[in-house]
Amino acid sequence: MNTKQEVEDFMRVLSDQGTSRSKTSERLSELKKYLAGRTIVSLTLGFEPDEKFMSEVKKWLDREMGENILIDLSVNRKIIGGVQIIANDHFRDFSLSSRLTTEVLGRNVTN
Repeated sequence: MNTKQEVEDFMRVLSDQGTSRSKTSERLSELKKYLAGRTIVSLTLGFEPDEKFMSEVKKWLDREMGENILIDLSVNRKIIGGVQIIANDHFRDFSLSSRLTTEVLGRNVTN
């Protein structure tokens, strides 16, 4: 299933002036069913990824977490590099900014 295309199709249905309430309700029900069994994985990257990169990330997440995931992607250049991940109410920070902060604060505290 191509989630991006489905969302675009759904938004087109909602924005169509001729769409009946029953059709909108039907599409909302379809979307709700589609999302019901999915795990949302929020990824924050320090750069705008291309499709090839995201394809590799999706393959890795599918192997690690199963194939029923949806990726919520955001970009925050302040993390410099690496990734921050939120999944199943757990937060993991693999960002370069976090590592640098830990190193700097660790040295300042011990010296």
